Amino acid sequence: MFRLAGFGRTYLYVHRQNQRAADVLCQPSIKKARIGYRGAWAAFGVEFNFPVSHNWVSMSPVDFAYASHEDGSASITVGNIDRVYGMEWSIELTLWPGSTVLEQHVTLSNRSDVRHRFYCWNNAAVQVWDDSQIQYPMRFAAAHGFAEVQRWPVDPKGKDLSVIRDQTDGPVSLFVHGSRENFMGVWHPRTNTGTAHFADYAELPAKKYGPGVSMQKVLIGVRHSPTTTAPM
Repeated sequence: MFRLAGFGRTYLYVHRQNQRAADVLCQPSIKKARIGYRGAWAAFGVEFNFPVSHNWVSMSPVDFAYASHEDGSASITVGNIDRVYGMEWSIELTLWPGSTVLEQHVTLSNRSDVRHRFYCWNNAAVQVWDDSQIQYPMRFAAAHGFAEVQRWPVDPKGKDLSVIRDQTDGPVSLFVHGSRENFMGVWHPRTNTGTAHFADYAELPAKKYGPGVSMQKVLIGVRHSPTTTAPM
């Protein structure tokens, strides 16, 4: 079962077999933060970003549609035409009967006659506990701008940053460095559940991890590298 947030995010989806909400964080209240181009952002659900990170419609209404298919699957589609560059994005999320896999199909289009740089990044806010474990296939992580590269998961202070309880020095916002694997995820010993993301490295070469200040959620992000799009 899907639930939309009314703007460019998926708020909740429920696994009917056990009547349990999936790990995607469903916040009981929306607390905005001064992040992104408009200073309007909040941590919950699945966020879709194009053509810039934490884009200007992250907290604004966008187009959406529901669909049921003959194979028993159901999907929702969200999208928007960017008013700054005129480019268009559309994301279809599909669930199948008897499966917990949420498939994401992304379509990006340049509707203008001019080439534009773009940046595509989708992330999911996931609820965590002190013993939750971040499963990222990497040995090195980099800070914003790659100003600093450090080992993962044990940082220079000897803390294992893959375990939430060890992240005691404030928010951690790290980019994966040198990983060519197709997956990343988070595991919760407390509930014996977890969330994993799978994508072809050739199409999604970058990953990022960052917990919230409250340590009640983590952001699992996948990114397309900045590039230019040819006129359609």
